[in-house]
This record gives sequence, structure tokens and C-alpha cells, in this order.
Amino acid sequence: MLIKRLKANRFQEMQDSGTAAICCGNSAWTGCDSFSKALQVKRLRQAHDTGSNLLVTACPKCQIHLQCAMEDPFLGKELKMEMMDLTGLLAKTICWE
Repeated sequence: MLIKRLKANRFQEMQDSGTAAICCGNSAWTGCDSFSKALQVKRLRQAHDTGSNLLVTACPKCQIHLQCAMEDPFLGKELKMEMMDLTGLLAKTICWE
């Protein structure tokens, strides 16, 4: 498995991960509402709580909606962080030994 070839000691799972994972709150192609916006803010705060400056996700919907949440005029500075797609991270950091 490719993820196991990454240097795992440099990654920190967020709260609500694994079988308890939550995402941006926008499944399929539904529109964004106050409930999904609250989930996005919660996830971005959880990402910041890890101490990381990079959020990695494999979901294109999460990338779009979390990036949108970072543009919030009231919370934007608090929520802003770098985000990267999992495939891009694998390509950039995989150990090919």
C-alpha cells in the first residue's frame, strides 16, 4: 500500500477520523447550507488542533468546500491553512527505496 511507504511519523490524524470520520458535509453534489458550513469549520479547527500547517484530503468535494470555508470573511484568518490532495502528496513524498 502506497500510504504505508510515507514517513508516517510526520502525519497526525485529526479527531473524528477512521470509522468516526466526518467530512465537509456535502455529499454527492448537494448545495452548501448552514449545517455543512458548520461541519467545514469544525473540520478545519480539528486540522489546526493537530498542530499541522497542511491538511491532506483525497476528496475533491472536501477540497472545494473546505477551501471555500477558509474564505469566510469572519473566520478566514483562523481557518486558513495549506491543503493538498492525497495523490499529490504521495507523488511528492513517497519513498521509492
